Amino acid sequence: TNTTPKSFTVAAQLVAAGARQQEIVQHIYKTKPLSTLKLWGTVLSKIQEDRERRFIWSTVAAGDFKAFDAADSETGGVIDELLKTVPAIDFALLLSEKQGDLTGSLRGVSRQVNVADVAKLFGGGGHEMAAAFRIAGGSLADNESEIIDKIRAFQATRLTSPAPTPPESTGRFNLPDAGDTFRPDTPLTKPVPAEAPTPAIPSVASLDASAAVPPTPASSPQSLKERQAAL
Repeated sequence: TNTTPKSFTVAAQLVAAGARQQEIVQHIYKTKPLSTLKLWGTVLSKIQEDRERRFIWSTVAAGDFKAFDAADSETGGVIDELLKTVPAIDFALLLSEKQGDLTGSLRGVSRQVNVADVAKLFGGGGHEMAAAFRIAGGSLADNESEIIDKIRAFQATRLTSPAPTPPESTGRFNLPDAGDTFRPDTPLTKPVPAEAPTPAIPSVASLDASAAVPPTPASSPQSLKERQAAL
């Protein structure tokens, strides 16, 4: 996500200055043209699922855009707001016929899959949770089946591959020093220094008798005559 702590600070300052939060949310996120809602309804009605290989897909034909007088950009939110909310899937795919080409939009749900790797199967790219590809001159009739078959093969290979074996633990680890560069994917294998032995405390019996402090002799009291003579 691109949201940082500074984003929340700026938002708080705007609200404190009088920005109408709910009105902004209403206009940006909760208001959709009727053409968009109709187009999204068509997308939802065409959802298909491969439960075994953990992905779903839907399609938008060129005729769907014309039927609802919708722009190409009106498919932008349907995959993020609706398709990727389906449970128990790794990613969602939307295939759209746009401007004479066939485009594929991928959104990741599980971080076990990098959807950019899926897009690369068709010459596309992106990043871990969002990617896309375009087939010039393609169409749903000519390319949909081939695309889905390749994705099924990709998922079948991934899901049947053994999980990587974690490194053997020694049972002890140490936190990195302040000057070390820490990365989450780097195991904490820095050796732990051996503890220094605790020095033994000698017992009373083992002390040298000669080291004992001799008792202070008691002074004899002076007689009354001696004290008077000293005056």
